[in-house]
Amino acid sequence: MRNETKTKVKPEINPVLSDFCKNLTGITQEQVDNGVHLSEALKKFDAWLAQRRLRRSEGDSCVFDWELATWSDWDMTTCLAHQCRWMELPLPGYFTRWIDIKKSYRVLYERSPRGVKGSMEDMGLTWEGNEHSGIDDAKNTARLAHRMLQDGWILSLSERCKPASSASSPPPPPIERHHRFDVSAPVPSSRQKSTTSHIPKVIKSDPRSVAVTAPLCGCGKRSKKMTVRTPGKNLGRAYFGCTMCRFFQWY
Repeated sequence: MRNETKTKVKPEINPVLSDFCKNLTGITQEQVDNGVHLSEALKKFDAWLAQRRLRRSEGDSCVFDWELATWSDWDMTTCLAHQCRWMELPLPGYFTRWIDIKKSYRVLYERSPRGVKGSMEDMGLTWEGNEHSGIDDAKNTARLAHRMLQDGWILSLSERCKPASSASSPPPPPIERHHRFDVSAPVPSSRQKSTTSHIPKVIKSDPRSVAVTAPLCGCGKRSKKMTVRTPGKNLGRAYFGCTMCRFFQWY
């Protein structure tokens, strides 16, 4: 490991961390209270790159001769890109393309990966640090990637996305807090929005015929579509939910 950088980002929507989030990531409330806005975190990361000559400016363009490597594309296409769009922040060019280590792992070893930790165990590597801690996840992913290179992995770009912010792509509406997991609650008068930055894709303009992608729950995963089975006025009603973090949203 040659160098590293880490920055705590202050939550904009739910500034008070849940016990689940604190236990999962090891992040404390004090750390996020002393964190910075996402725009400042992006500037700090860009300055860190410049200090190490990993980026340079040529006119109005930013030039770099390296690529990001991630485990799956969730952080890039879903988390960061949508968050920047919602907050009307420009997405640096180096965040619009990356190497998906998870896909490469599947091709190289011809087996399904079991997450970073499980895949490391399959390779005889031991996880170091706290799982779901950003900096520890990055270090362990780098160790796994290094082992893959030793086993003959040839680096190549695998994913791309468009910048999250543009004049022709207005930001989505503000995101509201979600309901607790309570299927006996009254049906809301309008569709509730997820607390995440995921924006459902509307297929048709008719409000009676709207296709919705399952929103992300508090665990950072896709929630599951379920049906109310408890007798009552909501019997048979479809909803998205997660039994782990108690996420709930009517379909």
